[in-house]
Amino acid sequence: MLYELLALREPFRGRTIEDTFHDICNMTPPAPSAISKHLTVPTRLDEICLKAMQKEPRGRYSNIMDMVREIRQFCEQTMLGPTGS
Repeated sequence: MLYELLALREPFRGRTIEDTFHDICNMTPPAPSAISKHLTVPTRLDEICLKAMQKEPRGRYSNIMDMVREIRQFCEQTMLGPTGS
């Protein structure tokens, strides 16, 4: 869902349902920032999103709270940065 929020579309879109399933199983989605034409997606959110979508389990977050923690850290750093003080 994070991918769709950032990219404003699903990560895999084949011509047929079979093509879509093949892509889900075998392809790495492009970063949301590469797809989104209407939003500027921060690099850190790209990284968080793509880590959550890794094919290999050891490449993903070990649990949802680890992902939530990283999103919160991103939000805190963004709000406390030079323009958010």
